[in-house]
Amino acid sequence: MTSWTISGTYLEFCSCDPGCGCNFKGSPNSAEGNSTFAEPGAVDRAAVDLNVDGKNSSISINEIAEAFMAPLRSPVSGAENNVRIVKEGGFIWADGEIATNERMKVETPEISFDLTGRHSFAPSEYAN
Repeated sequence: MTSWTISGTYLEFCSCDPGCGCNFKGSPNSAEGNSTFAEPGAVDRAAVDLNVDGKNSSISINEIAEAFMAPLRSPVSGAENNVRIVKEGGFIWADGEIATNERMKVETPEISFDLTGRHSFAPSEYAN
C-alpha cells in the first residue's frame, strides 16, 4: 500500500466537553445534538469572517453565528494548558490540539443555541 499523510487545520466547535468523547466512545457527552455545519449550495449567502490561528481561531457568519476558540486554562493557576490528544486510528482526528469554545452561538428566527465553554480543537494530521 502506498503511504500517505494529510495535515491541515480542522476547526471544530461542538457540544462535547473538551476532548470530545465521540473520538473515544463513539457518542457525544451531550444528547442535545446541537452542531453547525456548512452545506454547498446553501439557499442564502452570507459574509464569512474566518481567522485561522490555532487554538485562538474564530469564525463569524453575517452576525448569525459566531465561534471563538480559546486555549484550555488551568483551574488552579489560570495558565494556559497545552493539551494535545494523540489517538491512533481516531475517526475525527489522530493528533489534535484541544481547546474550548470561548463563545459559540447561533441565533436566527428559526434556530438558536449556545455552546460556549464546550469542545473545540485545531490542527490535525492523519496517515496510514
